[in-house]
Amino acid sequence: MIHDAVAQLSVQNSSYIFVKNQVIFVNDDINLDDADSKIYLRDESQLLQGSGTTGNSGIGILSAQQNGTVNQYAYNYWCSPV
Repeated sequence: MIHDAVAQLSVQNSSYIFVKNQVIFVNDDINLDDADSKIYLRDESQLLQGSGTTGNSGIGILSAQQNGTVNQYAYNYWCSPV
């Protein structure tokens, strides 16, 4: 399932976004404006970001929790979130 986002993603007023096994694409900037604003990425979720012009902002929290796969044929590749 693919969901399109418009230019920006903004989380305010102690709200949160919970994503499980989905990909979120945000073309522009991500703003977590309040200390209690959160984005939770769980299991196979990914947050992909386009070419924002003003930069990400805010004091909220981005939480990514993923489990790796271990066997002789699988590998895990992780990089820093946002």
